[in-house]
Amino acid sequence: MKTFFLRMRYVFIIGACLGFFGYNAFLIQDSVHEKLVELNQIPDSNDYKNPMFMIDPEANPKGLKMLKQKAFVESQLLLSGADSIGLAINLDDSLVGLQIKGVTIFSSKISEFEVSRVLDVISVPTYYKLFSKPLSIAEQRGTIVKEPIIVKKAPKDTIEAAQAEIIPDSLIRPSATLEFMVDGGILLCITHPEEADQNRFKKLIRQTWHFLTFAVQFKKPDYQPTIKLVIPNDDIIVIYRALPYDAHFALKL
Repeated sequence: MKTFFLRMRYVFIIGACLGFFGYNAFLIQDSVHEKLVELNQIPDSNDYKNPMFMIDPEANPKGLKMLKQKAFVESQLLLSGADSIGLAINLDDSLVGLQIKGVTIFSSKISEFEVSRVLDVISVPTYYKLFSKPLSIAEQRGTIVKEPIIVKKAPKDTIEAAQAEIIPDSLIRPSATLEFMVDGGILLCITHPEEADQNRFKKLIRQTWHFLTFAVQFKKPDYQPTIKLVIPNDDIIVIYRALPYDAHFALKL
């Protein structure tokens, strides 16, 4: 009898754990679904009657690709009308570049990227409404100084000035990681290969802590659609310091 109750206690503990994690897994899935519904409410109801938006992504992938290209071109055209530098990100070609007046003045190759699943399954009208115009940056954060100030001592004479000109730049390039919060509540993260490898473990820790924080309160966790890009560290520094604070960018998924 004692053994029976001991076994039942273990069964109860295991069942409670499974129920706890199962319920919270449901909450996470429901949070993702709510974000998808929120994004799909962006277009007007009449937009769904537009023949261009009746493309079936699974039955007509070429049509969807053409629509994405159309949206990207239109977004870049609007971006070219601004007087400041903008950012163009083309995940299809794995390129990110700085543009001004429609001219690319700097570009970098994306070695790898990751896009939240919800952004891949949004409706065609939602995709077009979101990405056919430049996205605005509501908030930006970086691990480097955006506007560095270098203090130099004025040379005493021409000899000292000449010596200063030939001194090589010994400044160590800091590790750069950027985060941009943009329209639609989308988080754009840009990091370099070395940091990306370390971030995988950090990401797991953050996600686990985030999950447990909401799980113990039996609350629905917040869902943040994210786009992550990996480019060389020096290119990140160039992009971050070239972009204005109120920057806009064109994006093609």
